[in-house]
Amino acid sequence: MNAVVWRTLKRHRTAFIILVILTMISAGLITGNAYLEGKLLDSLVYSRDPRLFVLFFGLMLSFGILRLVISFFTSHIQILTKQKTVLELNRNIIFRLVYKFVTELVDRCVLKRVRQPRNLHVRASGTMA
Repeated sequence: MNAVVWRTLKRHRTAFIILVILTMISAGLITGNAYLEGKLLDSLVYSRDPRLFVLFFGLMLSFGILRLVISFFTSHIQILTKQKTVLELNRNIIFRLVYKFVTELVDRCVLKRVRQPRNLHVRASGTMA
């Protein structure tokens, strides 16, 4: 079963790599946004320079919009790719289990036929024609 899981995950490797990269970028934007909030407050309290306030506010706004865009794509990848992967994985596992069960059942039936004598009526009468 482990091979089935890895083979299924290998098909969606690029989507998962993109998801990890986008998640890391989103985490960096969250951290950067907290830093910019501190700088925004410093520009209001200590420097009293309206240009710095506007600059930091614009950067925070652009970080927020970028986070929304990244969040849309990460949720899109998480929802669609995860569902496709889970369905494909379940289908492969069920197929393997059913295939294994059916082949064992067929093998048993074939072995029973091979073990059973074919000419029972000849053995019962004692004569061979």
